[in-house]
Amino acid sequence: MSSSTATAPAVAVIGHKGYIGSMVLPIAFEALQQKRIKELRILSRKFDANALKGLIAQGATTQNASYNNLASLTQALTGIDVLISTHIVWGAVVDGRYDGLAGRRLEGE
Repeated sequence: MSSSTATAPAVAVIGHKGYIGSMVLPIAFEALQQKRIKELRILSRKFDANALKGLIAQGATTQNASYNNLASLTQALTGIDVLISTHIVWGAVVDGRYDGLAGRRLEGE
């Protein structure tokens, strides 16, 4: 991919405050600085402009989004080419026996 911002993708990140998000964001900001991506949009369920100032100062845009509302997500992701989700459902990750997405115990448990 060319370093031209005309061909560079717009990238959105969900889960920027978590453990994985804290490792992904520096890489994303480096790509933004090097113009390998044309926009870095941070989505947040609990939109707090003061808490997001540091991200904005580094060149990111921010967008409030309700992850369980299709209209909200559609608006938040308009113009985005790539979505990076670092949001983890802990029930499924911690013990592998709980389906956190469906909110039920897995068969055989």
